[in-house]
Amino acid sequence: MKRKEIEKYLNTAVSNSVPDVLDNILEKCEKRKGFKNKVIKMKTEEKKKVFNYKLIGGLCCLILVLGLAGILGFNQYNKSFKVETVIEFDVNPSIELKVNKDEEVIEALALNDDAKKVLSDMDLNKVDLNVAVNAIIGSMMKNGYLTIDQNSILVSVKNNDSKERERLQKEIMEEINNLLNASSINGSVLTQEFDDTDKNIEKLSDDYNISVGKAKLISNVLAAKLTNSKGELYTFDALAGLSITELNLLLNEKNTDVEAVNSSGTASTSAYIGRDKAKEIALNDAKVKASNIRELEIEFDADDGILLYEVEFKNNNREYEYDIDAKTGKILYKENDIDDDYVSSSSINNGTGSNASISNSSSSSTISRDKAKSIALNDAKVKESSIRELEIELDKDDGRMLYEIEFKAGNKEYQYEINAVTGKIIERDIEIDD
Repeated sequence: MKRKEIEKYLNTAVSNSVPDVLDNILEKCEKRKGFKNKVIKMKTEEKKKVFNYKLIGGLCCLILVLGLAGILGFNQYNKSFKVETVIEFDVNPSIELKVNKDEEVIEALALNDDAKKVLSDMDLNKVDLNVAVNAIIGSMMKNGYLTIDQNSILVSVKNNDSKERERLQKEIMEEINNLLNASSINGSVLTQEFDDTDKNIEKLSDDYNISVGKAKLISNVLAAKLTNSKGELYTFDALAGLSITELNLLLNEKNTDVEAVNSSGTASTSAYIGRDKAKEIALNDAKVKASNIRELEIEFDADDGILLYEVEFKNNNREYEYDIDAKTGKILYKENDIDDDYVSSSSINNGTGSNASISNSSSSSTISRDKAKSIALNDAKVKESSIRELEIELDKDDGRMLYEIEFKAGNKEYQYEINAVTGKIIERDIEIDD
């Protein structure tokens, strides 16, 4: 039974059990002295009761209003200040936006020094998300971080609602592409989602001083099982130093689609020398003609944060290997050695001559190239991982077979002549590498 029904029932019961005799009493006491004062007193008491009821009712209304205001205020706080979405933008500058339910920016964070330059003199607090995206991309272009050469950007979105994540990724990708096209930049936008559940990603982000978004992208690339030119799986170390455009370019060159990463456009190659130029540099250094080489291989690769072209070919009885910086064209590593297959076939066909002599010596009594290299490195007290521009040649001098080994390590240049039969160091020369 409801409260009003209970009150009505009680009032009816009281009325029926207690007769209304107030009128009779008043008639009998009408002429009695002091009645007027009593009536006034009664009315005063009734007014006090009415006042008390009004006071209590007012207090109840006040409490109700305050409660409603609190609820409305809490809801408004959630809409205005609670973080609904986190978005990271990575080129080389890395910027994080925290966004509320109304897609207004609560906070814009610069995650590295380049990002501070992009956000300089820019107050994005309470700015609509699309306005903030326009401002950030415009500043990146103005400061030379997004250009025709460096045309790729990574957008990482965190939101608990999968549909919202997909919608935001799509809308932001379209917005950025429109902005880049308006500036005659054929951009490439990569988008992905991320969350806080993978603590390993956060640790990698801290260890390599990169954004969570970039750490997530590299992890996605590694999950695709990409291999370098030697057939080895890429490591986080090899990729962490690359920019977003370089990572994107590596994926394009490997012709690989990475799961959980959406992309539009193509990474620009205009800042890189290209395969033909890399081949030309290698042949010029080896002093051989293109018409004389065989088994040419050129692979685009990444090592220790550097993009490079690995060039391999054979000429006569020698095989050559070069690592060439894909941006500058600088020779990072080179090596040439006797082509055992060629020498063996030559000796079978000819049976005589210097090639035959070298082949016979090599196959019967000489130490291996790796053994000669090990002897030189042990003597120089340097690790193989520390050397560069290694050259090893098997030669014959005054009827004696020897290995001529040259390499650089630190600020020094080393030259060795090692007896190819006994492994004895015949001559060594160590100089400062100017």
